[in-house]
Amino acid sequence: MAVMAQLKGGKQLAQSLREFPKKIRNKYARAALRKGATVIKKQAKANVNSITGKTVRSIKVRVKVRGATLTAMIGPKPLKVMGKGKDAFYMDWEDVGHFTGQGGRHGVRLSRGESRSADRDFIFQSRSIAKGRKWVGGTFFMERALASKGGEAATVVTDDLKKSIEATKLN
Repeated sequence: MAVMAQLKGGKQLAQSLREFPKKIRNKYARAALRKGATVIKKQAKANVNSITGKTVRSIKVRVKVRGATLTAMIGPKPLKVMGKGKDAFYMDWEDVGHFTGQGGRHGVRLSRGESRSADRDFIFQSRSIAKGRKWVGGTFFMERALASKGGEAATVVTDDLKKSIEATKLN
C-alpha cells in the first residue's frame, strides 16, 4: 500500500542544493529523507497490532534516487528480495484488509472487460462474498502514522537539509 506525501518548501531547498555537485547533493538529501522517514516508521511500528511481532520487525526504510526524484519507502522488502520467514509479506493485508478463505483470488475470475473496468474491485469483492469469504478489515497503521507524524517528518527533513547546506558552505 503506497502512501504519498510531498514536502512543502522543497523548491527553495532544491535551489540551495543545486549549488553543490550531484554526488554531495544526493548524499545530503538521502540522509535527510531517511531521518524524516524514520520518524514515520517509529510511529507505524507503534500503531501495529501484531501478535508475533513479525510485522513490526519487517517495517524498514529504503531511500531511492532516480534522476532528480528522491523517494522514501516505508514497509517490507519487495518479495523478490525477501528471505523466507524473515519479513511479513502480509503486511499490506494487515494494513488495508483482506478476504479470508481458501484460494485467495483463485476461483474468482474476472473477464478482460471486467478486469479493466473501474468497478473491478467491487466485482471481485461481491464475488468473493458470494463464495463465502469474509472481509477482515485493516488497521491502516501506515496512513495513521503519516497523518500523525507527517508534519514532524517534513520538519526533520528541512532542518537536516538546512544544517547540511550551512555546514558545507562554512567549510
